[in-house]
Amino acid sequence: MARSNPFWFEFNGVKSSEMGVWMTDAHAFSRGEQRGTQEKVSGRSGFVWLGDGATDAYEIKRACIAPASKLRQIAAWLTGSGNLRFSNEEGAMYDARVAKKIDFKRAAPGKDPLYKFDLTFLCQPFPRMWPEVAPIEILIDDPDRPTPYFDLPNPGTAPSLPRLEIEGSGSFSVTIGKQTIFFSDVERGIIVDSELMDALTLDGALLANEKMDGEFFEIQPGQNVVQWIEGGESEEGDPLSGTIEKITIIPRWRML
Repeated sequence: MARSNPFWFEFNGVKSSEMGVWMTDAHAFSRGEQRGTQEKVSGRSGFVWLGDGATDAYEIKRACIAPASKLRQIAAWLTGSGNLRFSNEEGAMYDARVAKKIDFKRAAPGKDPLYKFDLTFLCQPFPRMWPEVAPIEILIDDPDRPTPYFDLPNPGTAPSLPRLEIEGSGSFSVTIGKQTIFFSDVERGIIVDSELMDALTLDGALLANEKMDGEFFEIQPGQNVVQWIEGGESEEGDPLSGTIEKITIIPRWRML
């Protein structure tokens, strides 16, 4: 019965069916718990929720079965962190880690006896949309774009944490939605990675957080606009020069 089960999962680009692993049930939708506390207030009914805006990681647990001849290969494959997908959750990819040890227990006799085991993945709270979209390139001097902005709709249901590669120099600012980051003393370009919460030189070799001022971008679901201003003004009010040639956005769309 297990071998005819149509459900599979994929971890780090390898499908469970390729490894002889079969899930005995399908993965159901899960969601991480919002972080915070509920407090009672004197004279007020119910409670007040004090949240910090963050969501906890959560576990996905699956019962599996596999032949004895594959157990060593399976143990080597199901190790560490990677991308996780399920056959019955089309369009979603989890950032996951095999969280607990795997104990194989004999389940059925035969020439190649079957072993059962429980598998636990610890998943980041927001799965990414799959397949991931290609990087979005904005050429600043594009003659086919008559306006100095770019429409960037977020098709996901959670804010995304993008990676921006900005080719330019000097001082400038970039705005996405209602968030603006100001840059100064940039040489050739800068990378802003909201997931890592770091700015880097364009080659990725050195930190460049001191060259940016502002909160790391979170692209909100729905319509957003990317805008930019070349140059700027110092704290003393003196004009600053700067240019932008291209902005490349890896959006990392996410879902609840």
